[in-house]
Amino acid sequence: MKTKFFVAAAAAVALIACAKNEESVVQPSVDETGVLKVRMNSGQTKITESGGDEEKSVSDYQILIYDMNSRMLEAYARPEADSDEISVNCRVGTKEVIVLANAPDVQDVFSYDEFMRERSDLADNAIGELVMEGHSTVELTIAGGTVDIDLKRMVAKIVLDGITVDFENDQYDEEDFILKEIYLTNVAGDMSYLADVADPDEWYNKIVRVPDDTVDPMIYESLNDINLKDNKEYTDKHHFYCYPNPYEDDPFTSDRWSPRPTRLVVEAMLDGVLYYYPVTLPKLNRNTKYHVTLHIARPGATSVEQDMDKYTASFNINIVEWQESDPVSETI
Repeated sequence: MKTKFFVAAAAAVALIACAKNEESVVQPSVDETGVLKVRMNSGQTKITESGGDEEKSVSDYQILIYDMNSRMLEAYARPEADSDEISVNCRVGTKEVIVLANAPDVQDVFSYDEFMRERSDLADNAIGELVMEGHSTVELTIAGGTVDIDLKRMVAKIVLDGITVDFENDQYDEEDFILKEIYLTNVAGDMSYLADVADPDEWYNKIVRVPDDTVDPMIYESLNDINLKDNKEYTDKHHFYCYPNPYEDDPFTSDRWSPRPTRLVVEAMLDGVLYYYPVTLPKLNRNTKYHVTLHIARPGATSVEQDMDKYTASFNINIVEWQESDPVSETI
């Protein structure tokens, strides 16, 4: 197994590349060095849902080691995806170790301060290659050191667990109720690698859906006209992925764009009329799942920016860490 490794001398910011296996040590030409072992732990991405292996798959690692005295890149590596550790000889001192998985190339980001400004776009993700990040500070001595990096996905996951229909007015029970589309609106489009939640610079689907091939597989799904006229319960699960959104205040009645919470929107046609059932989500955090169940009692809103009257439909949101654990918050 081979690992591509680059070492950067801070003063010259020069890169020296060579191929080594994961147990080898790269030797920079500096005094007072120690061997730093970096171990990648993808356990934070372990999931319990069946068929979810693609959500934790890694096709590519990048490892950046910044010397915090000079705040410059000292070493850069691209180990193969099945690697779980590498070793590198670095100058002694405080190091910031950053590991990225499934991310665009960042090997030319020589300054730590510059890396702190680097942002990942939602379009960098794919269902089988979700961007992951982990980082840690370590004090390296001549005796060496080891740092364990827990990788976490940068996206949040929204799961529609099911829809039940129980109209208060019995006349609607005789009408076709056809599920058309499900999608997210007010989707945070980017975030800093080192932040848990950050103000987005880019947004997708501002208030209404705007088709975009680069992100639609993450935030949109057509239901192909599923009719719930006879079967009032829909139990198929639908998964969506978006970046963290710090906004909680919801100017729902305004059709003029401003940053606002992400919504899960269900479109359905009742007796030939298209209705919207928008669910406003809480503040979204990375590597966290939000399970939504929707209960429909009346025709929905006639436009997506309208508030969904509490008598029209109700919903539950259950927040769970995206790994083997108990729920981390009460149902909303």
